[in-house]
Order: sequence, then C-alpha cells, then structure tokens
Amino acid sequence: MNKKITAVTLTALMVLTMFTAMVPSASAVEKAEAPYEFIAAVNDTTINPIFNLTSFNHPSILYYDLDEGDGEEYLNFTVDSTKEEINKSTFEYMTVRYQKEDEIGRNWIAWLGEPYYVVEASGDWYLSKLIVDEDEDDEHLLRVGETMNLPNGFAISPLEIDVDGEEAWFTV
Repeated sequence: MNKKITAVTLTALMVLTMFTAMVPSASAVEKAEAPYEFIAAVNDTTINPIFNLTSFNHPSILYYDLDEGDGEEYLNFTVDSTKEEINKSTFEYMTVRYQKEDEIGRNWIAWLGEPYYVVEASGDWYLSKLIVDEDEDDEHLLRVGETMNLPNGFAISPLEIDVDGEEAWFTV
C-alpha cells in the first residue's frame, strides 16, 4: 500500500512540476515575440568596399515603415581600407519626402533613421518629431486649467478657448 501511495505521489509531483515549468515559458514566449526579425553577418572588408544602403534593404539603420512602406533614405560610401576611413568625397546621404496614405497634403521625411513631419518646406525647412502619434479615432477633451500629460515630460494646457472664433490658446 505504501508503495502505491509513493508512486501516485511521485507521479503527481512530476505532473505538477512539468505544468509549473510550462506556464512561465508560455507567457515568456508571448512577451518575447517580435513582429520582425533581422539577421546580419559580419565579414572582413575587401579593398575599398563600396556600400549602397537603402532604407528598404536596411530598415534597422535607415528609417523604413515595414507596415506602410513609408520612408526612403539612401546612404552610399566607400571605405578606404588602407586608412580605415570614409573619405568625405565618397560619402553621400539622400532622403525623399513622402505622404502617408491617410494624410494627403501633409509631408513627412525620413531623416537620419527617424521619421519627421515637415512643418515648412518653402525656403528654410523646418522639421518636427511628433510628441504624440494619434489618429482620427483618438479624442481628448480639455477644459481651461486642465492638463494633459504627454510623453517625454511634456504637458499641454488650454489657456483660453474662443468657441465663436473656433480658436484655442495652449501652453506646452
């Protein structure tokens, strides 16, 4: 009888141990799951190798939105392997403005691996990073004196709201 109880107890302990070992790993797999995976290899450079990088082929270096297909940057250079340097005459960086599909008339640009909104493009260019990236479905109601906290330590508060003139003054 004792042998039977011992065998049942050991079997139950083994099943419980297997179950508890599986539960954390299943939740860890869900958390560690990434939408994209990049694989790279490092090789010795040949004599004066030429690099032609595009945001589409190298989205981990240059900006490219894999879901929307937005962003177009080019980086071309030649490495002088004897001096182990890139000569400025062989270094070329280029980027192109683009419009998001749902934002016709608003220009964006990929700049040094990050997306920027083009605030002004006539004469001197003014670029801005978005503090908050929202769409038409996001709504916030603020009254005078209320504050909405934004990422990176920013906050926005309405100072005055002119309902008839459809204008509002804010502090950031």
